[in-house]
Amino acid sequence: MSTWVWLAVYLVGFALVQVLLYRYLRDSRGGQTAPRASEAESARAPVERAPDHSATDEGQGIDCRSCGAHNAAGYSYCRECASQL
Repeated sequence: MSTWVWLAVYLVGFALVQVLLYRYLRDSRGGQTAPRASEAESARAPVERAPDHSATDEGQGIDCRSCGAHNAAGYSYCRECASQL
């Protein structure tokens, strides 16, 4: 076969592998698709929870302004919601 035929076969095979890999990874994550605009807006609403201080001493660390989770001192982002502290 000529070089151009091998190149075309390689490109088609590479594209097929990429599609199969994408579908495998998408399905392994529970088949979740991107949320619609209305679902995304409702998902951004702040969650009302009481701060959990049981694992840490009182006075050490900071409470998150978004979700109320208690974070150890020295961190820049919340361990629950990943918002900046």
